[in-house]
Amino acid sequence: MEDLYVKSLEAYVSETSPERIRVKVVDESISKLLQSYGFSYEPDFKDWCLNIKANKQAVAFAFLRDNEICFANGPAGWPPGALFERWREQGLLSGKYLSVSWKDKEHYYIEER
Repeated sequence: MEDLYVKSLEAYVSETSPERIRVKVVDESISKLLQSYGFSYEPDFKDWCLNIKANKQAVAFAFLRDNEICFANGPAGWPPGALFERWREQGLLSGKYLSVSWKDKEHYYIEER
């Protein structure tokens, strides 16, 4: 069983596609960190976006993980947390990451996986 991690939600990777990574920010202090890595704020989506090719995304995931940014997880599809685990199995990433899942709209839990 994974370890429950006591931490407030500051930011999380909400979406990954072959061309970009999207991060939702809860604590605005994270914005400068994201900007320093090349993320830009997209007001239409209310999130931070990094346009990056799929073959470079594992490096960006490692940066986000190293800065304790959570990765959204869910029961279906390919949420960012599932992608992190797949890349770890393939040897593109190593180590644990913080997964965030929601019990309902206002309640979430974070676990180290």
